Amino acid sequence: MSKAAKQSIFILIGLLAASLGFAGLTFMAKQKVEQQKLILEKNLQESQEQVKSSLVEVQKLKEQVGKEQEEKSKSKKTVADMEKRIEDMVVQISEITSDRDKWKQRLDNIKKERDELLVKLKEKPEPQIIYQEKIVYKEKEPEPAPPVEAPKPQAPEAAEPKTPPAIADETREDVPESLQDAQEEHWAQLLKEKAALELEMDKLKKELSEHSIEIVELKQANEALQIELDTVKHEKEEMEEDIQHNEALVNNLSVELARTKNDRKFVADKVAKLEQQNTELRQQIKKLSSAKTAVEKSIVRLVQDKDGVQKKLEQTETLVQSKIDEIWEIKDSLDRSFQAAKSTPTAGEVELPPIVVSAGGSSKLSGSFSLEGTRPGFEGKIVSINEGNNFVIIDVGEKRGIHPGDILGVYRGSEYIARLEVIQARQDISAADLKDQWAKVKVGDIVR
Repeated sequence: MSKAAKQSIFILIGLLAASLGFAGLTFMAKQKVEQQKLILEKNLQESQEQVKSSLVEVQKLKEQVGKEQEEKSKSKKTVADMEKRIEDMVVQISEITSDRDKWKQRLDNIKKERDELLVKLKEKPEPQIIYQEKIVYKEKEPEPAPPVEAPKPQAPEAAEPKTPPAIADETREDVPESLQDAQEEHWAQLLKEKAALELEMDKLKKELSEHSIEIVELKQANEALQIELDTVKHEKEEMEEDIQHNEALVNNLSVELARTKNDRKFVADKVAKLEQQNTELRQQIKKLSSAKTAVEKSIVRLVQDKDGVQKKLEQTETLVQSKIDEIWEIKDSLDRSFQAAKSTPTAGEVELPPIVVSAGGSSKLSGSFSLEGTRPGFEGKIVSINEGNNFVIIDVGEKRGIHPGDILGVYRGSEYIARLEVIQARQDISAADLKDQWAKVKVGDIVR
């Protein structure tokens, strides 16, 4: 084999190894992209589930806010009703207070009138009958005078009582006529005074009767006023009880109003807190939507990258296949050249017995070594070695009759150095496990 042919073979082997390495890197990148895609899809699904749960929670919060608003409106309505009732109660209390003041003033006026009537009644003197006696002093008897005629009885005094006959007779007998006239005048005067006193007495009796009637009327008025006073006192007590009841009701309403205000404040604070939570949830949803959009963009970009990598991988496979075809063409040409060289052996060439590999993996000598004993259809080379996984890549495949499970031998020159078992076969290349190895295999070793 010429040096140029060897160089061409090594160059082609290097290109094949580079193509296989690039294909492996591309395959690994593809797997990495698929893993990233799965992770992103999982994150996207989790984000969608979180968004759904957030939407459900937001809906619940909206319903709760609606209920709180309904309770708030009911509380406002209750507070308005309470305020209206309080205003009505205040108006009623003011009216009751004014009525109480009026009744109190009326009661004071009645008491004042009663006191004035009592004072007036006490100050009025009781009528008294005074009897006056007229004392007649007997003067010294004058000297005897000539007898005179008896005086004629006066017409106006006819109704008056006459002097008793004994006194008249005694007077006629003992006193003179002038003295009798004086006595008659005196008795007439007494009778006049008596009549005047009787008239005055009748007048006083009449006044006494009138005053008695007035006293009775005053007593009746006093009793009526006392009854009215008792009624007013009873009404006052009732009004005081009503006022106390209304004050207690006002206090209860004030307490209830304060409690309602506190409840309304609590509801307002709770609504504000729920609104804040709703705002935060909306911001989180907005962030999740942005993250979802970014993830979707990343997925689209990764899908595009995947498509690009797939295209590059297909191009690489096409390039590798073309290179493999070129290698096979070169190999065929080399085989032909080897056949030509075999027919004309050169001086100093040593013939060795060929090594035949059996199915059990044992080898035995079968005569002298010659290329005629080989089967070109099953002859190839190692193009890549994976020491970590203990397998090799050879440049023969299904076109040459290689199938998974076939046993092949590895030769370096004419030395049998390893035994292979095909684990995967493609159209132009195959992968085989290293079963037995007597020397370390290298790229370029022959496989039969």
